[in-house]
Amino acid sequence: EATRDRVRAVAQELGYRPNSAARRLRRASTGAVGLHLPATATRLDYYMNLAFGAVERAQEDGLDMVLLAPSAAAGGR
Repeated sequence: EATRDRVRAVAQELGYRPNSAARRLRRASTGAVGLHLPATATRLDYYMNLAFGAVERAQEDGLDMVLLAPSAAAGGR
């Protein structure tokens, strides 16, 4: 118990914050939401507003957002 208290005190002093992705892996739950965007997404305000809104809401709910876009190597498919 004493060791645990010392570790926690040092962690707090250093400003340590647990990695949410690592914690979710340990629980076997990703806690992530994916959003697949079209290739034109970065050129259209609609998609950028949608993506940023989704990221903001996911963060409010304690989730990670994974944004996926077609790669040029995949031929834009």
